[in-house]
Amino acid sequence: MNRTLYTLSLVLFTLFLCSCEGNTDYVHTIHNFHNERITVIHQYIVGGDALDQRSIEINPGDHKEVIYHSQLGGRSEPGPLFTYEDYLTVINAQGDTMTKDIYDDQYWEVYSTHEHKVPSAWRHDFHFSVKSNDFE
Repeated sequence: MNRTLYTLSLVLFTLFLCSCEGNTDYVHTIHNFHNERITVIHQYIVGGDALDQRSIEINPGDHKEVIYHSQLGGRSEPGPLFTYEDYLTVINAQGDTMTKDIYDDQYWEVYSTHEHKVPSAWRHDFHFSVKSNDFE
């Protein structure tokens, strides 16, 4: 009887640990080092095929999260810079579009944090800086 109870407890505990799926968060933040307010236009796919958009204003010296995605499974590697259907455009107060390529990995700083071990949870922060000379 004790052996059966022990075996059952061990099986249930193993199933519990296996069912604890981790999580990975991807956060894209834009820092405004420009001398005036900038606007980030974030276009994204909704419902599989519809394109929606939102505008995010960032004052000089401030920063804001512009994209946040979360997925199941703790992943230690940040992976590609953009993993979803997200399109970003940065414009200044005069309506000039930023000339620096926002999709070029070299302009993004990546910080990865292992937030929990069991279940494994990771956060990957992508930081992009906008400066005055990034506009025509």
